[in-house]
Order: sequence, then structure tokens, then C-alpha cells
Amino acid sequence: AFPLHFGGSSQTRSDGPLARRGLAFNLLYGDYIEACYPFLERDPYLNAAAYAASACSGALVACAGARSTAYLPAPLAVWLSDTPAKLAVAAGIAFGIPFAAGS
Repeated sequence: AFPLHFGGSSQTRSDGPLARRGLAFNLLYGDYIEACYPFLERDPYLNAAAYAASACSGALVACAGARSTAYLPAPLAVWLSDTPAKLAVAAGIAFGIPFAAGS
């Protein structure tokens, strides 16, 4: 939700609280797709960027053998990984591509 709202895809005044709620939900509980789905439905380019980012970061995680667990706050998932540096790079890719597309 953070890259989607602050990257420029917001279209209404009500998007701000929705994006902040999504960001908090992601950082506290680790469920990104539920937080950003309302924004992705409105912007096909941003939707494609999110899928591309998922593919790129997922491929990096798979090739690097980085393991962690799902449904943890984002920083905690990276910290608990067996290869935190590689997972942090993958997280940066997953954040950066949609952020760039939404800017």
C-alpha cells in the first residue's frame, strides 16, 4: 500500500487513510496483497508492475535459497530469514518496481 499510495496512484481523498491502514497492516501482519488490492484494480500498469515485482523478487528468493516465513511483519520476516541480506534485496525489488510504476 505504501508504494501504491505514495508513489502517486491515489485518486481520491479517501485513499490516504486506506493506504495508511494497508501499510500498517503489512508492517504489523505481513499481508501485502490484501492491503494493495483496491489500488491495483484501478491501475492496470501498476497491477502489471506488482506482478512483475513479485516474479522478480520470487525468482531471487528461489535462486538464492533465502527462506523465511509468511504472515510476519515485513522487517521481522527479513530479520528471521536464514539469509537476511538476500531477502532484503528481494524485498527492495518487490517494493521498488511498483513504486517506480506508481510515480
